[in-house]
Amino acid sequence: MTHAGIRAAETIRMAIALYKEEVPFELLDTDLHVRRVQGSDWIGIVPDDYLGAQHFGALFPSQDQVHDVMSHETLNDHPGLLRHVFWYPVETLMGV
Repeated sequence: MTHAGIRAAETIRMAIALYKEEVPFELLDTDLHVRRVQGSDWIGIVPDDYLGAQHFGALFPSQDQVHDVMSHETLNDHPGLLRHVFWYPVETLMGV
């Protein structure tokens, strides 16, 4: 799990604990957290050598709302994930 994924799990557990204790709080990005809990969020797959020099959101179409990434190497380590991967169509260069 990536750093952002770990933080998301901590945030959700903390929100549940505060709710159970009736402590008032405001949870930002609730739609994102709901998608994560339901398993319907998108995680971008980036090259193994990706260093995060640019915000990864620029690597994916904005409508997909990718808020977390994992290395392509993770797929090699966990091949069972492959059945859940949706690959974007490869764009070809014309005249090359």
